[in-house]
Amino acid sequence: MRIFEGNVIVKNFPNFRNRVGEIFEEVKANVPHTVGKNANYIPALEEVDPNLFALSICTVDGQICSFGD
Repeated sequence: MRIFEGNVIVKNFPNFRNRVGEIFEEVKANVPHTVGKNANYIPALEEVDPNLFALSICTVDGQICSFGD
């Protein structure tokens, strides 16, 4: 895999992950959780706690970061 060879899309992934984490926290703190509603076209989605908030990123070369619930 390219990730083990150091031949990756995001060269400085730790810095990228930290910056995305900062943006995530800023959005989480400033966007009201009452905006919008759960999707109902898939019954299971309608039942999810609407207060949960998360973000995951996976690059095409296997670098992964996740934030939130």
